Amino acid sequence: MVKQGDFIVHLRSFEGGLEKANTDGIVSPAYHMFHGDKTDTRFWYPYFRSHEFIDVKLKPHVYGIRDGRSIDIEGMKSINILVPSYDEQKRIGSFIEVLDNLIALHQHKLEDIKDYKKGLLQKMFPKNGEKVPEIRFPGFSGDWEQRKLGDIATFINGRAYSQEELLSTGKYRVLRVGNFYTNDSWYYSDMELDDKYYAEEGDLLYTWSATFGPHIWHGDKVIYHYHIWKIDLSDHLNKSFAEQLLENDKAAILSDKNGSTMVHITKAVMEQKPVLIPTNIKEQEKIGEFLAGIDKTITLHQRKIELMKEYKKGLLQQMFV
Repeated sequence: MVKQGDFIVHLRSFEGGLEKANTDGIVSPAYHMFHGDKTDTRFWYPYFRSHEFIDVKLKPHVYGIRDGRSIDIEGMKSINILVPSYDEQKRIGSFIEVLDNLIALHQHKLEDIKDYKKGLLQKMFPKNGEKVPEIRFPGFSGDWEQRKLGDIATFINGRAYSQEELLSTGKYRVLRVGNFYTNDSWYYSDMELDDKYYAEEGDLLYTWSATFGPHIWHGDKVIYHYHIWKIDLSDHLNKSFAEQLLENDKAAILSDKNGSTMVHITKAVMEQKPVLIPTNIKEQEKIGEFLAGIDKTITLHQRKIELMKEYKKGLLQQMFV
């Protein structure tokens, strides 16, 4: 049996630290539970998930090979930790709880804004079988026209690299898919290539492997990897509108996966894709600018959340011995 607030440790995994039960229940024999009298779980939860506990105090009591490591529970019980008074635990725990609630509040607000934009995309682009959107800026009328995406935009593949060509330092950074999402590490190259293989400030790019979708590149001149397309637009497409058009298309692809967990996109399919666009480039500009403004708000909230998490992380390092 496990009670709400008990700590749970999986004997076959220590990577994520200890978890805290959010409700009463039962767990399998692969888990151990523990709790203490006169302890505030709000205080101990971040400690049990900290580098100090996992990589310093717990690690000596882990044995086995990489994919089969186990925790020696008796060894874990022998770990010595410094314990503040119950009153101090409660004060620190209460402070951490306030920070967590504040982060959660901003996270909910961020999700609300994302949902708001998702709803706008559905209404500002024509639905299947329609030629006009549900909502429209004043002063614009008439049907949107259908064009083949490859006729109004050129998709350019990036360059594939061998491991030997990727350097730890060099003249140009090599932009990979992960650099748009979670990977802050970079490879470099000294190669001088055709202009088409470089991305510069303001270029419209599209990641098509593993994770997919459009991006406006903001940064120095880089060489973009094979799993990224650079999109050159004709005079029929406004860049900000094209980004939102592709974002709306991404949502349609995700909603039509038919249960599949993988999405496969090819350059040929994208080029043959029929799309509806306003014939008036001014209307495209209006739509693009408006939705780009919401994207900036989303980015600001994401950065605020990241800063708050970093602030909490720094405080925890100073508040625990």
